[in-house]
Amino acid sequence: MQLIKQKGFTLAEVLITLGIIGIVAAISIPTLISKMQKQQVETRMQHIHSTLLQGFKMHQAKDEWYDFLSIHADNKEHSKKIFKEFFAPIFTGTTEYNGKTLKAYSRNGGATYQENNVAFFTLNNGVVLGLRSQSNGNMLTFYIHLAPQKKRPIVGKDYFVLSYKDKDGNGNYEYSSNSSNRYNESTRTAFLNACGSEMRYPLYASGAEDLCTVILVKNNFKFPKDYPIKF
Repeated sequence: MQLIKQKGFTLAEVLITLGIIGIVAAISIPTLISKMQKQQVETRMQHIHSTLLQGFKMHQAKDEWYDFLSIHADNKEHSKKIFKEFFAPIFTGTTEYNGKTLKAYSRNGGATYQENNVAFFTLNNGVVLGLRSQSNGNMLTFYIHLAPQKKRPIVGKDYFVLSYKDKDGNGNYEYSSNSSNRYNESTRTAFLNACGSEMRYPLYASGAEDLCTVILVKNNFKFPKDYPIKF
């Protein structure tokens, strides 16, 4: 009688295969996680921006210019009033923030960022949004802490800032800051370097959080491949 020889894998072959799978997973999983984190930040920032624009449209529709035109620099109570009236209604489940003092750090921890005289609010997704009203150019600045629960949030990754100005004096607000107006192809490299800088006020005496935000916004809310902050 002829014996049929069964084919199968040896223990060594199985172990080698599992080892290869483990190596591939170790290489690819961190990259996938990094990509997902980056996309989440892009999506959240774009959503916050578009929602804030709705708040400005609400203000324009009410035709009550006294609230914005009577802005006083670094007035926390006035900032709180503006947010509650025009922006809290368009963010579902917004509450006033009463947690720990919010800080952010440069990518290597060499600089600390902390804003004073800012009215902070917690959104329903856990993001903390701060508003400072400034008399200079009738500008409103929003400080965005995407991960306030982190022990050491990173500027340009967990912390950004969006500023808006009335472009024509008729309540038509748009994203704009002194830094964003200087951003172009010739200054782009300087912005990238300053975004990842350890200096507290790099480039044009603006904070790195502003410069990192400019790079993101000017690239249609997508981080460029040469973005200096790693996810």
